[in-house]
Parts: sequence; structure tokens; C-alpha cells
Amino acid sequence: MTRIGMVIATEIKPTRDMMMGLVDFAYAHGDLELRLFHATLATTAENIAAFVATGVDGLVFCGIPRDTLFRYYRLFPDHPPVVASLYTVPSEEEFAGLGPVGVVILDNAAIGRQAADFLLARGLRNFVFLGSKVRRESIAGEQRFEAFEERVRAVLGAEARVSRWILGNRMPNGDYWDPDSGEVARWVLSLPLPCGVFVNGDREACMLTYVCRRLGIGVPDQLEILSINNAPGFCERSNPPLSSLEPDYMSLAEKAIKMLLTLIADPTLPFESRRVKMLKCRLVERGSTSVNRNRGNVVTRAREFIRLHACEGIGIPDVVAHVGVSRRLLESLVRESTGRSLLGLIQQIRLESCCYLLETTNLPVSEVQQRSGYHLTANPGRVFRKAFGMSMSEYRAAHRRPEA
Repeated sequence: MTRIGMVIATEIKPTRDMMMGLVDFAYAHGDLELRLFHATLATTAENIAAFVATGVDGLVFCGIPRDTLFRYYRLFPDHPPVVASLYTVPSEEEFAGLGPVGVVILDNAAIGRQAADFLLARGLRNFVFLGSKVRRESIAGEQRFEAFEERVRAVLGAEARVSRWILGNRMPNGDYWDPDSGEVARWVLSLPLPCGVFVNGDREACMLTYVCRRLGIGVPDQLEILSINNAPGFCERSNPPLSSLEPDYMSLAEKAIKMLLTLIADPTLPFESRRVKMLKCRLVERGSTSVNRNRGNVVTRAREFIRLHACEGIGIPDVVAHVGVSRRLLESLVRESTGRSLLGLIQQIRLESCCYLLETTNLPVSEVQQRSGYHLTANPGRVFRKAFGMSMSEYRAAHRRPEA
């Protein structure tokens, strides 16, 4: 039995998705045992070393600050094989002396090109990239913007108008920027319309839609907004809901664990074999862009109905009746747009509601399941454990919010 340690910051969606990918892979391979360390920004190299001392054969890092990782490598040179998910790939010089370390990474240039191709298909001539000064986002954002701008100019030539605006540092209240500031309003009002905006984050894109509503700028009529990561809390609850690129973190998890198993078998693996870029992003279309407006509206209406009523015990026939198209067509459009079935969407909303109640209330688990509609899921306890690697009670203990 190979014991894999997962050191993951589970409070953010990409790392949760990657954790679920690791769990799915482990379930499919009975010779793997997963052990989870819930990391935070306060996690230290010493904390990681203490976890390793409990007995693991290899480690997967996701959402851990780069500085913390490299401090761990330096302080504990006899560490077991490691694969880390990073924003940028270390150079061969940086790899030197780190021991058996590999990395998996999103191909930020490919993401920039994919965003440009999507907005170019709308017939637009004006484009903006909205980035952030937050360090790890700015690293990826720089690569995405360069590829985004290069693709737009390659297609439109002298006709292209491409600009970039970088948001400031965090506000004292924890927000990345103040949507009510005059500076933000002036910037939005200065944009040439119609315009396509690629935003380097769902949170920032959601706040941009708020500013546009306040200023009377139509989305998607005047601004078409595309974000990245497809975080349901921002994308589906934004007004209008956000179109977003969703990196395939499940595939990234599979690549990470396969590389780790190879490193465990051969710690001397060559440098070029110890870094992997992940190209695939799924495009989830919603109301913030006008692409395939008629088809997109069908999916948007279905998603909104499910979001509002999933916990009330609705089924697929209810969604079909609300949208007014055939079940076969709706299933096809939903799967094409989201990668999930209608039933999968319903179950996902119920799961998110279940998690929210576990985090914010002291209700018994049975009552949480009832209120979220999660009791309608076959074997809810087993499905929840497969998704998060723990029981509902364990999840509550690990994720309880201070105000709960």
C-alpha cells in the first residue's frame, strides 16, 4: 500500500477540485492510501515535516505558497518524493539540490489564447485584460495577458485595441479592490464599447458586474465579461451569471499523482520528465457573454432554476418543464456547456448547500441533509466522503466558520 500525503489549502475551489481528483484516482486504484493535511497561509515547513513524520511515501502540494515549499525542501533535504501544483515552473537551476521534486502547472499562455479566441468570435474589436497585484495571480496573469494580446493582434492586426488594467492591493476589509471607488468607476466609464473583458479571477469579475450595474453599463450588451476558475459562489450568483474558463484540475490531479508514483519508483527521474503543463480548460457559458445567445439562455435558465429549487426536491422533469425544451435537447446542451448531466447539476447544488449548512450552523447532520435536499441522494454519506475524503461530521469540524 502506497501512502500519499495531500498537503492542500481546501478553502479555495481549484485546490478542492484537485483534492477530489486525487480521491477519485485513489478509489480507482485500491493500492493507494491518501492522508490529508489541511493547509492554510500560516502553514510552515515545520508543520509539513511533522505531517510527513506520521508516515507517507510521497507528497502532493496544492495551494501552498511557493516560499513555504522551497523552505521545506531546503530545511528537510531527505524529504520523500514531492509533486507540487505551482503557477510557474521552476527552472532547472531551481530544481538543483531540491531532491525528488516534480511540478504540474496550468499552461497560462494557452489560457490567454483560449480567452482571446472566445471573445474574438463575438465580433468585437476592443479588448481589456483585468488583472491583480496579488502576487501569485499577477505571475499567472502576466503570462495570460501576453498570450491574450498576442492572439488578438495576430487576428485583427491594426484594428485591434487591447489594453490592461491592474487592480490594486487588498483593501483593509480583505477585498482585492473597492468597487465603489471613483477610480474604478472612471476606468469602467473610459472603456471603448462594445468591449470584451477577460478578468483574471471570478471574484474580480463578479465585482465588475456590480460596478457595471451601478453605472448603467449593459452586460453583455456593452461589455462581455469572461473570467477564470468557475467558482460557483461568484459565477452563478453574479448578476448576470459569469461565463468562465474552468481549468481541468481533476486531470491535473491525475497527472500529479502519476508523476509522484513514478518519482517514488525512481527518484532520479530526469528534469524534463518532472514538469508537466496542463492545457485543457472547459468553457462554461453564462449570461455575461452573448455567445450562442439562444442556446446559452436555455442552459442559463435551467441552471438558475436548479440553483433556486434544488434543495426543494425538484427532479429533471421539473427543470425540463420550466425551460420548455425537450429533455434530450436540454441534457445535450447542459452537458456541452457544463460537462455535467442535469442530475449532476442538481446534486452539485445540493452538495454545496449541505457544505454551507455544515460550516455555518449547528444543525444535526440529518437535518442538514434534509434542508439541503441531500437526503435525496443515493447513499449520501458515501457520496460525500468520496467528494471530500471525510464524513460530514469531520468536514464540519475542519471547516466550521468562527461565527457558527
